[in-house]
Amino acid sequence: MKLVTLYLPETYIRLLDELVSELFYPNRAEALRVACRDLLSEHGKFRVRTDYEVPSVDAQTAVERAVELQSRHCKKEVS
Repeated sequence: MKLVTLYLPETYIRLLDELVSELFYPNRAEALRVACRDLLSEHGKFRVRTDYEVPSVDAQTAVERAVELQSRHCKKEVS
């Protein structure tokens, strides 16, 4: 990725911060990347890839996997 610097009106920044604080996006940069992607897509300059399959996993399996990963990676070492 390349760095792009831009000036935005205070209103835009305030509204971006609201989206971030409401947990729609992790940060301003991600919100702006999504906005750029959507604008480019709308004008036919970018196409979101949809030709892949997402494997189906039942809820119980997902929970078991999350617990396993948490226990493996979040153990506190005791001296």
